[in-house]
Amino acid sequence: MNQPVFMPEMGENIDQGFVTRIEIAVGDKVAIGQTLIEVESDKVVLEVPAEQAGTIQEILVNEGDKIEPGQRFANTSVPDFAVESIQPETIQVPDYPRAEKDSETVDKPVEPAKPATTSAILPAGQTSTTATAYAGPSAQRLARELGVSINQIAGRAEGGRVSCSDVKTFIQTQGTAGQKRFDPLPDFSGITAIERQPLGGIARATARNMTNAWERIPHAWLQIKVDITQLEKIREQQKVHLDKKLKLSLTVFLLKALAQTLQQFPKFNACFDESAEELLIKKDIHLGLAVDTPRGLLVPVLQNVNKLSLLQLAEQLQRLTQAGRQNQFSADQLQGAGMSLSSLGGMGIDSLFPIINWPEIAMLGAGTTTIEPVWQQNQFIPRTMLNLILGFDHRVINGADGAHFLNHLKELLEKPLLLALS
Repeated sequence: MNQPVFMPEMGENIDQGFVTRIEIAVGDKVAIGQTLIEVESDKVVLEVPAEQAGTIQEILVNEGDKIEPGQRFANTSVPDFAVESIQPETIQVPDYPRAEKDSETVDKPVEPAKPATTSAILPAGQTSTTATAYAGPSAQRLARELGVSINQIAGRAEGGRVSCSDVKTFIQTQGTAGQKRFDPLPDFSGITAIERQPLGGIARATARNMTNAWERIPHAWLQIKVDITQLEKIREQQKVHLDKKLKLSLTVFLLKALAQTLQQFPKFNACFDESAEELLIKKDIHLGLAVDTPRGLLVPVLQNVNKLSLLQLAEQLQRLTQAGRQNQFSADQLQGAGMSLSSLGGMGIDSLFPIINWPEIAMLGAGTTTIEPVWQQNQFIPRTMLNLILGFDHRVINGADGAHFLNHLKELLEKPLLLALS
């Protein structure tokens, strides 16, 4: 018996991805759990496994195709008894809502979502000119970020559903009062040969997120030098007591100090609700860490950092780094941070002025360590110094707030026993 294979949910706020690899061919016999396709979304790379054994009869997608949750991407042939044994909830087909129908429209096909100026039938039978279009969370969020009403956009998916692609198409073809259209690039013909290189899903998401953060957040930065000579001595001393596989890196101390500082300055562990003009203070301290992965920049989240010892934090950081190298971050691991850290010290960068990871309102950038002469006790003494730069949303954090925050962070790093004992 033929059985369709559907794309499962990809995570919260993820309504589409792109097929990056197809692991099957027509005629292949697959076992339960065997990878069928690999899909890259804006946030994660997913391997889609077979939910039942069978023989591949048809493949409905190609590498590079867009794919959405609930979309059928293959057909398999399975024994009749296997189909009968499957519980109804095993294969979930999305139940796209349809426009409500009255007696005159029962036999008419569902039309795409219409602009906001078109009347809609409400549950009470009254008409309105502000019908709400059917769209997933990602499409709604993208429309808000680009300053366009979702109700202006016609959905082209089944049931008139508005997708992120529909939002982008609308912006590029119609534009909005608050959105600048993309200017065409110059014609390079006759000047130089070019090669177009499409961005992957994660790279596209990074480009959108950076543009959004830069345009909507008035950034300000403060820089401070921290004497981490004592901290480096403690790190060297601990090397002989630790398993060779475990490393108390400088990043571990930075995360721990940042978490403790956020406890003292909760205003920084927040996001700004622009519509209500309110700060949403987060009670738990979850920290994002910018990580360079084979597929691009990602910011996985370490949870409850303030409750972890340095060794526990080192273990979590080690697992996180390994997951990044293997593209194994789940969607849940990439959300919920109150503030993030970006460190390029290991790559020899002196200073890093970070762009805030919206909807957070602050981000810490760390550069490399240097040996510098510091005037102490009537002489110059070589000290290990670290550049830290705090980027913050100047709408809700002023310079004095940032200075107090950085000075507290500096004190913790210059007295590392305060961190080790916590």
